[in-house]
Amino acid sequence: GQAGACQTVARALWKMKEINIWGGLSASRDRIKLLSSLVREPISTSKNLCKHNYKANYDKLFIPYLSSVCLPCLNKSSSLVKKFTTDALLTQQTGTKLENRYLAYVIAELLSQCQLDDEESSDSTDTEETPGGKDRSTLEVVVRHITTIWIQRHFVLKSVVPIQERATFFLCESLPLLENITTASSLVQDLVHGVSLRLDVSQNNARIQGMRVAQVIAHKLGSGDVRFSELDQCSSDDEEIEEKESEVNNNNLVLKASHLITERSHRYLDPDAEYETSDDEAEENVRDDDSIEWEDDLIPLPLEDDEEDLSETPKPLYLRDCLALLHTLESHPDAISRQETGLRCLESLVRSHPYDLPDVAIPMVQQLLSMENKFGMEDFDDILLKNLVSMAVCESHSVGDVIIKDIFDDCSLHRRILGLSTLELAAQEMYGQKKLRKGCVETRNSIAKVAGKKKLVESGNEITRQWGKLRHKDKSNDTVVNRFTAIAPRWFYGLLASFMDRKNDVALWGGANGARLLSSMIVTMAFFVEASGPSSQTTWLLARDLIEFAWTFRASDDSTLRVATLVALATSFSVVDESTLLQILNSGSMNLLPEFLGSVAREDPDEGCRNMAKVISSTVMENLKRTCVPG
Repeated sequence: GQAGACQTVARALWKMKEINIWGGLSASRDRIKLLSSLVREPISTSKNLCKHNYKANYDKLFIPYLSSVCLPCLNKSSSLVKKFTTDALLTQQTGTKLENRYLAYVIAELLSQCQLDDEESSDSTDTEETPGGKDRSTLEVVVRHITTIWIQRHFVLKSVVPIQERATFFLCESLPLLENITTASSLVQDLVHGVSLRLDVSQNNARIQGMRVAQVIAHKLGSGDVRFSELDQCSSDDEEIEEKESEVNNNNLVLKASHLITERSHRYLDPDAEYETSDDEAEENVRDDDSIEWEDDLIPLPLEDDEEDLSETPKPLYLRDCLALLHTLESHPDAISRQETGLRCLESLVRSHPYDLPDVAIPMVQQLLSMENKFGMEDFDDILLKNLVSMAVCESHSVGDVIIKDIFDDCSLHRRILGLSTLELAAQEMYGQKKLRKGCVETRNSIAKVAGKKKLVESGNEITRQWGKLRHKDKSNDTVVNRFTAIAPRWFYGLLASFMDRKNDVALWGGANGARLLSSMIVTMAFFVEASGPSSQTTWLLARDLIEFAWTFRASDDSTLRVATLVALATSFSVVDESTLLQILNSGSMNLLPEFLGSVAREDPDEGCRNMAKVISSTVMENLKRTCVPG
């Protein structure tokens, strides 16, 4: 079906070549719209057909036809070329990342074949300010025009993601087609400036786009392959998403059929029904059910061997021994084995609440925070985070103080984010959220296991078959104690006090790293408010202080920090009562909240900020309506 649609579009483009479609369009605006439509239609029709080898497929299917139809119009005017490129790449158009990539490739191929008339070419190059403008091709002129927009800081921070993606893909597809590009050229210098600007911001999309252009520049200049692990991970995630989308479309009918068969097969079964069988049927059923009659007694033994007896370092039995393993110097002959054994055994030791935990907790946490993956452990980060969380849960007061102090000391951003993640995950565990989820999963699994399972019950000479009962304890009714309520003020105000001590430190809060750290801190404090427990004076007090703290960052230029501010407001408004909400709205500059939320919902360039502002506005209005007394 898609191949037939592609052939239909190709035949339509070929017929347009025979008809003078440009003769009746006198206004340049109409020509630009028609050019954009001609370029976009084949892409939207063939995106799934050409996604595995799109360049070869587009060169074969559409590029010849598009060239014959569009180039006669593009060759007549350089201004029309620039306006067409701007309209196709930098306007508000919907489309997936695949469609944006295909569109950039098609436009780059068309412009590489574009040859302006002599008069128009001379008119366009006379206006160039840099020397050598008369020798530039049409593609290079357009690339420089897009580059001047791409390197602007306002474009990086304020424009939407699809527009930035199309501009980046266009540069990546066009640069290999240009000639006489050297390191000293102004185009390369401008692109390097744009790459540096994107690598300094905190938005992941902008960083990925800067990495894409950096790889193309390095390959064009012959500097070898430049690799970014973050970009490789993003590329693998994109491929996985594409494969999943295609698998979903192919398997929908199979899933629906299987669900229908399962539903019909269990429709008339009564799990509590008892029935008797004859002797012949009973013997046959016994033979048929030999595989499941004693399945609870035939659980296979685990075949995995941790090879503990072959390890160079025995497992430590006490926390002090574990700390000694972690203190091993790199020059020690068994340094790798000793540090790995200490890391892997620490969590189980801590959660057993040994007697020496209060004495060893502080030096242990300090050692964990200072450790680096010098020996290349695959799961080093996960093990380190689990160990820190277990320490924060089992020894909350002293460990929390050490982690908060370490966040604001002179260390790397990764170490500060690690400390905030530790506090948030520990709060989540003490809040009881993990236990509730685990209980629900175990209950569902036990119910699914019993449903449809039969056991044989022998009573004298009579064998009957009876549906099994639920033999597992239902944990859905267990009481979960919120242990974080008592520790929430200590951690919350500890972060707040440390921030106030260093709020004027430009080295800590300046730039993209400072915005990322501050946004992570605000989100962590918002979770503290949520996990401290509903309908309590402590929670309302924390919520009021969080609103007052986050409100000062509402006008930040960094979208991540604006999202964190809205998260704090949404969390705080959801836990306070109506009277506290009225007091907050009538205090200080908070009376500007409705105006601020309306402005963000309409004008903020980040879609997540706009949607969150709408939700907060509706929530606040509903709470205010409850407080209004009729009459």
